[in-house]
Amino acid sequence: MGFLLDLEEEHQVPEPSRVMRPCIFRERATLEGLTEDEVVRRYRLNRATISSLYELLEPSLQPLTRRSRAVPGMVKLLCSLHFLATGSFQRVGGVSQPSFSWCLGQVLDTIHSVSGNFISFPQNWNEWNAVKRQFYGVTGIPSVLGHILRNRQGYHSLNVQVVCDAHMNILSIVSGFPGSSHDAYILRQSTLYHSFETGQMPHGWLLGDAGYPCSRWLITPIHRPRTQAECAFNEAHVRARSVIERTFGVLKSRFRCLDKSEGSLMYSPSNVSNIVAACAVLQNLANRHGLPCDVADDLEDPIHPQDPVRGADARGNEVRGQIVNNYFSCKYLQSLIPYTRNTKQQKKKVYLQGTHFQKKWFEQVIPHLHTNRKNRKKDLQTT
Repeated sequence: MGFLLDLEEEHQVPEPSRVMRPCIFRERATLEGLTEDEVVRRYRLNRATISSLYELLEPSLQPLTRRSRAVPGMVKLLCSLHFLATGSFQRVGGVSQPSFSWCLGQVLDTIHSVSGNFISFPQNWNEWNAVKRQFYGVTGIPSVLGHILRNRQGYHSLNVQVVCDAHMNILSIVSGFPGSSHDAYILRQSTLYHSFETGQMPHGWLLGDAGYPCSRWLITPIHRPRTQAECAFNEAHVRARSVIERTFGVLKSRFRCLDKSEGSLMYSPSNVSNIVAACAVLQNLANRHGLPCDVADDLEDPIHPQDPVRGADARGNEVRGQIVNNYFSCKYLQSLIPYTRNTKQQKKKVYLQGTHFQKKWFEQVIPHLHTNRKNRKKDLQTT
């Protein structure tokens, strides 16, 4: 018996002692040590803009405790901005991926709660008149309050409806509908539709493509124009649409999470909707601070002609006809032929109701007034 006990004691293996490993904390994101160009390249906003944004979001982002190395509010904001700018969640500064997912949701909800401070229609008549003058300077169409468009992609996506002004500021955004939803359906479900229908908006109209029905406050292009005035109106309409097309291009160039360069957004539809809305808020914030952004050639959406929808009311066709007759007819445009000197030192300009246009623009708007090169030069002679 004693022999067996001795054998058992010999075969017993001692338990290894536990080694205490120190916790390694990665360095978290910060603006310190970065130049201004590096800040803009990494976060798409400059240092002053990020600071002003954080002052607005700080009460909701600051952690409630200092235990367990809680993520500070500024780190949450910087990590989220870096994700929106690059579309990658693998290179977030000093935060694990599960923690980043939680921080991103918190930042998106906080930005959404203050979106009314950045995305809204003008609040007074002076601001509305400024919007009208800006669009009139681009198109020659009077009383334009904005241009409406929704994105069209060849893959499953959310359908985003945006209204912008002539300076590419986003005035309204609806991003909660699936990609299969039609333009007109999204419009009817939005508060924008009810605001115009109930008379809450000032006198004027939106410009939209043929995917929307023409109404008294939403003017669409003329399907199969027959007269030269209608062709000139459609050309002006295309110039207005190029503004909102460029708005989408700038939005995707600045925030690469929207252009699929790092893959699709693997989030729920509600989170993707919040991501799009947050990018729109940051886009307006960048415009307020005058931050430039070039549009990549592969990101500017081409203009796809849309089949006209049924349901245009008679009042809408009447309003559109009045615009064509009053502002694009040959009789009206003949009265606007130039009033400036024909000198080599001074550029020739045409004055249209207080707004000046380059001669090149004027010739594009009214090509039917210039049948040949000889007559075109004769018409533009100084009176």
